[in-house]
Amino acid sequence: MATNQERFDELIGGFQRQCETWKSKNPTMDFVFNKKLLYPSVDITKIQYIIVADNPGDNELKMGEYLYDCTNDKKRSGYIAHEAFRQLSLSEESFLVLNKTPIYTSESEELKKYKDGPVLSESMEYMAKLAFDINLLNPKVQTIIFGIGSSFDTDKEEFDEKDLFAPYYKKLAELYLSTKKTNLTFPIISKHFSHYSFLQDFCVEDDGAGKQIKYCEKKLKFRDLSNFKWNDFFFALETLPYSDWLKDYKNFKEVK
Repeated sequence: MATNQERFDELIGGFQRQCETWKSKNPTMDFVFNKKLLYPSVDITKIQYIIVADNPGDNELKMGEYLYDCTNDKKRSGYIAHEAFRQLSLSEESFLVLNKTPIYTSESEELKKYKDGPVLSESMEYMAKLAFDINLLNPKVQTIIFGIGSSFDTDKEEFDEKDLFAPYYKKLAELYLSTKKTNLTFPIISKHFSHYSFLQDFCVEDDGAGKQIKYCEKKLKFRDLSNFKWNDFFFALETLPYSDWLKDYKNFKEVK
């Protein structure tokens, strides 16, 4: 019987081959496989979190890594993500990084040029299932999606199926909401690392018993993170409303 590590390696091998297939069918496009997913970079027994970003950018294309930690370019999402994790004392071995699509663009907004073609939605649905299948190997692993784009209407407080990344979120919800018997925890959804957006829903409050990170409409400062540990920030992430908005999406209300 195959071990979870062997099953994980099979999933990643299949993903690598799928990127090659997409490239062969779409030679003018670039599909970036995350080489950091290859063993021994990932020991599935040590993974506690699946971190999902948007899509590969310039550094990711060059280095073949998602959310590449480019220390000489501190404005990029990869650096911001890894520096945040370092400040929050989240160990590198405790998480792996996926994307909503492996399609390269210099900026995520440029994905819109592929919106009318089949490969973008196909790749997003594939990546949603990949995250889900990896999660199935260990139900204790928590998936955290960074990057809501305009998929969530904050005025109406609901999921918007017309957004660029909607195919990813719809497939994700379909998978998680239709398999409750697996005891998987529904993914947590947050804003993206780019421009430090992931901090915008939080502030630091002191109720007299000590400082806490809480969900609110004030912007948390990046430097504040060094005063907290990952668990503090993770508990704050759990209070965000976006996951509930997706679960309440009309197409999934009848799922038991």
